Amino acid sequence: MENRGIEIDLTKLNELEVRPMLSSTLEKFKEDTYKKGIEKGIEKGIEKGIEKGIEKGIEKGIEKG
Repeated sequence: MENRGIEIDLTKLNELEVRPMLSSTLEKFKEDTYKKGIEKGIEKGIEKGIEKGIEKGIEKGIEKG
């Protein structure tokens, strides 16, 4: 039995919609990464805000006490 393999004509990639599919996958990845970055930024901002608020509260309490 003869093994013929698979031959792909690279000029047909656009017709097969491989490039648009890869492009949309890349766009989705960028969107997901952007959203995750925003979520992490908000999380960190809230954490830092709480830490600073506690620090300032303790300082003010010591000054007044």
